[in-house]
Amino acid sequence: MQWWAWITVGAVLLGSELTVVNAQFYLVFIGAAALVVGFLDLSGIHAAVWLQWSMFAVLAAVFLVGFRQRVYGRLQRNFRNEGRPAG
Repeated sequence: MQWWAWITVGAVLLGSELTVVNAQFYLVFIGAAALVVGFLDLSGIHAAVWLQWSMFAVLAAVFLVGFRQRVYGRLQRNFRNEGRPAG
């Protein structure tokens, strides 16, 4: 795929995560993987299409397994604390 297609898909996924109420933060990391592949292609690291899709799949899995639980846990904790009265 072209670099602009990866970046467009990544931006759409990130934007769609923002529109969903009580999102579970899956699309953020899949979109981030698409953005990384797009920016790698834009920076001059051109790879075959099968390699781009492989990088996308591996990066999405690594981002989801490595970061989702921590980020989602922190956000849930922050949202719960905001509902308490001040003082």
